[in-house]
Amino acid sequence: MSPRHRQLEELKEKVLEVASKGGRIIVIGWKGSNNDSNTRRLENAGYVEFRNDAPTRIDSRNHVLFTKFVKHATAFAVRKRTGNYTSYFLQIGELREVLSPLLSLLPTTESQRPEKEEVVTVHTHREDIAPPMSSASRRYRVNAR
Repeated sequence: MSPRHRQLEELKEKVLEVASKGGRIIVIGWKGSNNDSNTRRLENAGYVEFRNDAPTRIDSRNHVLFTKFVKHATAFAVRKRTGNYTSYFLQIGELREVLSPLLSLLPTTESQRPEKEEVVTVHTHREDIAPPMSSASRRYRVNAR
């Protein structure tokens, strides 16, 4: 097992531990174009907060991850404000891999999902279809152009 792979495995465990205890994972340097369906679900559930810039205040329960796009000065400033951070920068694919254990915390059974209301529309007559045009109105329409 390579050192980087070992780091990612340890980080997966750390991320799951923080989220299980009620903390959030803050990813700094994340662009909206990096989102996929899983990252959106994690953000909507409140487990992850994706930020392009550094937040001014960071709760001590949260853990901070940095993408490769973050400037070192920004990372240094965040590190001074909090003790809960990862000291190395991650690729987008690595971040998705690290956040994947959090998907197990999301509700997946049908009973836990909110029910959608089914809307049924019944048409008793066809008002939505225009009546057939008479020959006079067809001539008027052609001449009007």
